[in-house]
Parts: sequence; C-alpha cells; structure tokens
Amino acid sequence: MTTVIKLKRGTSTPTTSDLASGEVAIDTAAQKFYVNDAGTVKKLGGADSLNELSDVFYEGQSLGIGTDALRDKATNGQRNIGIGYRAALQITAGDDNVAIGHDAMLQTDGDHSFNTFVGSQVGQDRVGGDYNTAIGYESQGGSVASGDNNTSLGARALKGLQGGHSNVGIGRDAGDSITSGFQNTCIGMDAGETISGGDNNTCIGYNAQASGINVNNEITLGDTNITSLRIPGLQSGASSGDVLTFDGTDIGLATPSSTLAGSSDVTFTSLAEGDEIVYDGTEWVNKSGGVGIKVIPFVKADASATTITLINSTTFSTIQGFMNSVVTPIFHLAFNKADGTAVTTLAIG
Repeated sequence: MTTVIKLKRGTSTPTTSDLASGEVAIDTAAQKFYVNDAGTVKKLGGADSLNELSDVFYEGQSLGIGTDALRDKATNGQRNIGIGYRAALQITAGDDNVAIGHDAMLQTDGDHSFNTFVGSQVGQDRVGGDYNTAIGYESQGGSVASGDNNTSLGARALKGLQGGHSNVGIGRDAGDSITSGFQNTCIGMDAGETISGGDNNTCIGYNAQASGINVNNEITLGDTNITSLRIPGLQSGASSGDVLTFDGTDIGLATPSSTLAGSSDVTFTSLAEGDEIVYDGTEWVNKSGGVGIKVIPFVKADASATTITLINSTTFSTIQGFMNSVVTPIFHLAFNKADGTAVTTLAIG
C-alpha cells in the first residue's frame, strides 16, 4: 500500500480547516512545518519559547528549568527561579526566591520570599522563612525548618535548623546542630556543633565549641588544642610578662605592678566576716558583703591577733599565705578566719 502525504503551503499558521488529518503544511512566512494529527494541528520542529519545552516553566517573570522545577508555578509570586530537578517545587505565592540544585528548596511552600538556596538538597526540608541564604550540599536542609535571616556557606552548615533565626554558619558542618537557637555565629569547619538552643554565641576556628548546648552570650576562639593567643597590633612595643587590662573603656597592655599597697597607706577598722578589700586602681576600698571575685586568700596564724598589716613585701609576720606580683588596676584580697572570729582591723601601707 502506498501512503501519499500531501504538502500544502501558505503564509500563516494552518488550522484544521486548511489541513485534513494526516496532511502537512508549511508556513512560508514563518518557515515552520505543521501536521494535522487526528484533528489537532501541531507544529513540527523546535520550540518558539521556553514555555513550549516540557521541562521549562516561564510565567510572571518566574523561571523553572528541570523536571518539576517550580512545579506549583508560583502564579501569585514574582521573579522566582528554580533550576534543577524539583527545585522550588512548592512555591506558590512568594517573591524573589532562587533555588538552584537537585531538590533545592524542595518543601518551601506558600508565601515565603527573598531566599537564595544553591546546591544539591539545600533547604530541601525547609517549609518556611524569609531572607535566608544557603550555599553548599544540604546546607539549611534540616527537617521542618523555618526561621528568617539565616546565612550558611558550606556542606551541611546550619543543617539542623528548625526555627532558629539570624544564625551564621560558615564552613562544613558549622552550626549543624542548632535547632531553635538564634543570633549564633559559627565560623570554621565543625565550629559550634554543640549548640542547639543557645543564643548569641560566637565560635571561631576549627572545631571551636561552646561550653554547652543551650549556653547563651559566649565567645569561643579555637579548639582545645589552642595554647596561645596573639594580638599582633597590641604586641608592638610590649615587654615579656605584660598582661591585657581593661580600663573601663579600652583593652590594652600593662606591666604588672610589684607593689601591693595603694598610692597611700590606709587602715580599715571594724571589719566584719565576709568583708572584702579591693584595690580599684586608685585606692583600697572595703567592698562590704564580699562583692566581687576573691582571688588571694589569707588565714590568720594567731587566733588572738586582731590586726593584719600588709606591707610592700611577700613576708608576713601575722598571717599565712602566698602572693605573687599583683596586676593593677584592680585586684582583690579575701580574708578567711582560721578560728571563725572576725578580723577587726586591716592596715595596708
């Protein structure tokens, strides 16, 4: 049996009234072929627009490239981009989201905006949140994750987020256990892995870890192998033995004082149990009630003595104790009774 294909031509797109089933026509103006396939006129050859491709969506300034990319079309959203298998699959109403990679931003749905996720499975289980940025395999890919203003760079960085916000994780696995914590900064591979619900912590350096999973307001520099701290700018002109001091405004270097006494002699009378003598950088004062940190303990050698005299020396005739050179401007003396009775007088000079 011989099959004859009739070829027609014209200067416009043909319709079923122009072609019978099985007939082929050419639009000489557009240089395109058409066929009537069982009552439907179909164009033969390449696509005229992205929307004519089976795995591309373009609408409302939003673009999806890849199988099921931007599948739910974001018809009420604007300027969304999904590139990769199932990228930004469920976005329906949010604006200005970018998801690039296999399953990137897979489960984010509804009206969520201004997120940027780049990498395979980045943010794949995140269901909400705005203004988040994640780059790296499974970064911010935790289960039922939400929360805003998180930034992560590195494989699995901030992976465990479940509602925490304003966190930063830079480095592989940085902050990957943070769930509900917020305002944490973890920089370095494995940095901040111990944090879960803690807030406002900073961990800098390889494997730098906070002291607990729910600790707050803490700074950690380096891991347990770090044995020295260098500040090159402060080291210029420094001498061996200098220490960091804080004067209430700035941190700087100072040479430790070898003098115990203040600028002038002072005697304290009627001291009570728990009183604390403190040098505040200018003079000795009595911090009644044991305020502050007690770092230098002394015990009376003679239970009958009522006066302790401290001189600019390490030799004491009426007390037992040991003291190295003391760092000004602030240090503390604590007096612990050997027999339980109160010291009534202290002279410093």
